[in-house]
Amino acid sequence: MSSPDATLPVSRRVADLLDRMTLDEKLAQLTSQWMRDLLDDNCVVSSRKMQALLPLGIGQITRAGGSTIFDPVASARATNSVQRYLINETRLGIPAIIHEECCSGYMALAARPSRR
Repeated sequence: MSSPDATLPVSRRVADLLDRMTLDEKLAQLTSQWMRDLLDDNCVVSSRKMQALLPLGIGQITRAGGSTIFDPVASARATNSVQRYLINETRLGIPAIIHEECCSGYMALAARPSRR
């Protein structure tokens, strides 16, 4: 499969991507997965779990900080690991949207309110 031409207009690139996606890959983009479910027993992002749970990609990873014991820096590192997997190990290399519940501030261990 050829790589998309980054010089094309966005609308053409989107149409090309949608044409190349299988129905199952499109459906996977409508789903989400909790970050905690991608971790092994030592709270490390697990390649085995990602292979099992994200074989076709995914639309959203939920609660990278709030569903784990990660502080903000560890949360960012775990998120980067998941994104690297999605970009490098899935057929189309589509990164996920990362979602964190933030209605009342970032929910993670050691997160602090802004000092404005």
